[in-house]
Amino acid sequence: MLVGVIGLIAFQLAGEWLASYFKLPLPGSVCGMFLLLVFLLLRGGVSDSLLSASNKLFAFLPMLLIPITVGIYTWFPYLASSWFEIGGVLVVSFFITYFIAFFMMNKLSS
Repeated sequence: MLVGVIGLIAFQLAGEWLASYFKLPLPGSVCGMFLLLVFLLLRGGVSDSLLSASNKLFAFLPMLLIPITVGIYTWFPYLASSWFEIGGVLVVSFFITYFIAFFMMNKLSS
């Protein structure tokens, strides 16, 4: 399991470095997850140590949502002042996601 955790941290650090070095408009953790996805696709599967480490981390996933909640409370005056724009973006993104999922489901099921 320790090897899996070290691997996850290594990919996150590589993503942080990649995002900062190339000044990408993506968070480093997203770049790291993309690198991990490419690595796993090239490797052809997930190792037992990585699977064990990720399964252990799933138990702590709700705790990772606490900073998001704190951020909402911290930015509440800003959110309250621009609720119309945020609501519009949420509605538009919902329908875009809905139609893309519908299209993909039809494409992949036939």
